[in-house]
Amino acid sequence: MSTEAGPAPKRGRLTARRPRDMIISLAILLVPIGLIFVGWRFLMGDQDVNPVDFSETVGEAERAGLPVVEPDGLSGDWVPISHSVDEEKGAVTLRIGYLTPDEAGLQLVESDAKPDAVIDAALGEESPTKTGSTEVAGREWQTYTTADGHSAFVSTDDDMTIAVVGDAASRELKEFTAALD
Repeated sequence: MSTEAGPAPKRGRLTARRPRDMIISLAILLVPIGLIFVGWRFLMGDQDVNPVDFSETVGEAERAGLPVVEPDGLSGDWVPISHSVDEEKGAVTLRIGYLTPDEAGLQLVESDAKPDAVIDAALGEESPTKTGSTEVAGREWQTYTTADGHSAFVSTDDDMTIAVVGDAASRELKEFTAALD
């Protein structure tokens, strides 16, 4: 057996890498990622929102003594998407969430708790800013802006406090409050 080493392998000349080569390499990676992203957006883009039936929750709130006010006359473009009723410390609070025609979120809060407690719970405890008042459909509403920039309309009477709050446009808030009877 021979232990002689053969000739050393020749090293090829290093070629200079050009920016064009780097762009081609990136394109090879980015094109499939882009196609996956576009396909995902196409397949998952327009998903329908499933409306919820809140009639049992409203019935529960009424049985607990809350004089519930429901919107009447809104188009089918207003979609109820969530609901809950809570009884805590002798107070009843009903919450119904809606998706507006412009696809913004809005929540209706009705409670027979103390007005300050309802406002803090519905608008956030971080000092909502009172921006004035307005009359809508014969009812006086106090207007607020929450700490996170949402608008709110709040109406208080002897029996309960009603708050309508969300990221919906002011015209949609007014349309919704006008439908409350």
